[in-house]
Amino acid sequence: MLINHGCKVVENPAAFDLVNANTFLMSTYIGVSNLVGGLQGKGVQELALFIGDGDEILEAATASILVKPHETKVIGPLLDENLCNHQDVPTDRREKIHNGGGQFVGLTGLDIWWRPVRSKDEILAVLFENARTLGFPPDLREFEQAYNRGWKSIIKDPKEEDRTWLEYVKGQRWLSDQPQVLTIGWDQPVPALPMPSNEELSLFHFKSKWIVSPFAQTLEDLLRQITMDRQSSPISNIVCLGIGAGANSMAYDLERFMIVLQISKRLARENPLVLDNLYVQEQHMSPGMRDLFIKYGFKVVQNLAAFDLIGPNTCLISPYVRIQILAPLLLGKPIENLAMFVGDGESMLQDAQRLAGSEPGVLEVFGSMLDVDSRNMVDVPCDRPNGKVYGPDNGSAWPALAGLDIW
Repeated sequence: MLINHGCKVVENPAAFDLVNANTFLMSTYIGVSNLVGGLQGKGVQELALFIGDGDEILEAATASILVKPHETKVIGPLLDENLCNHQDVPTDRREKIHNGGGQFVGLTGLDIWWRPVRSKDEILAVLFENARTLGFPPDLREFEQAYNRGWKSIIKDPKEEDRTWLEYVKGQRWLSDQPQVLTIGWDQPVPALPMPSNEELSLFHFKSKWIVSPFAQTLEDLLRQITMDRQSSPISNIVCLGIGAGANSMAYDLERFMIVLQISKRLARENPLVLDNLYVQEQHMSPGMRDLFIKYGFKVVQNLAAFDLIGPNTCLISPYVRIQILAPLLLGKPIENLAMFVGDGESMLQDAQRLAGSEPGVLEVFGSMLDVDSRNMVDVPCDRPNGKVYGPDNGSAWPALAGLDIW
């Protein structure tokens, strides 16, 4: 039947010789060891399209990383969640396992992975962001030099044993979830990094839910459009205000921080310098959130200093900071041409219009920054069963996001 439909039948080893970066590889349930055995030594670092039991392959490679580190070295670059898009094969499964129920049991455990074509600078930005958030020094110049040298060894651990950017970034994709699993040269364990804080563990939980929701991809598509619209003058820094105090719930702060990270990563693909210009200010920030922001590359600045960082190429993220607090601090800043704003902008503008008679300066600030005639505005993607309202009464699975918009 395969021959009748135009396929050529080849012997097992020969099939792997045909795989390259522009290949559509379909491989279902042959086992991670068999797949690695066929691909090892072929020099394949990416696939255009993959359909198979990718999630299961990654899980198996992760589970065996200490005893079979070569499996991670082969599979990690091919199914890299930072450089690939992926989703489940559409079917009416009851469970995502082999023979998981529904009308098409042969498809229930499968997923689709595809790798967008990116420039070297975009790939560098993704890899650099991944490396620095997982603990490597936040030095873009040093990272780029290593990249251009072919990933020669540039880092030494306390025992003076070399480890390379390539080994770290290409293989240790799971380090943020499993910090105890770090290897040198793929076979020598090194001392474990500190375990994640409670805040970071909660962040992992939120991210695991978010990434399988349709809203994550909707936000990614929106951010891609924003970077295209800003191509001639890319966003160069991000300033966050009002995240981290846990005023309602720490969960609200972590939901917003999760979105901040997605925005940062997407903007950095267009302009890697963004990663050196991430700032946060919150007077009453909890120590746990402060440590989390710092770990992910943000500089914590004092109140007034944060506003001096705002310029025409800034992405300002300010959810539910009172307009009476913001207005005098934003007055005189170049906000009329602000590149991007994420917050409760629609409600802020309504409040400013309501206060126009008694506090005209407030409307002057927000009417300029959130000019509906010169800006595009969309709601932050999420479910809103009770409308665009703030707090637990909105009924959303993402209550901290339901009242927010992007300008």
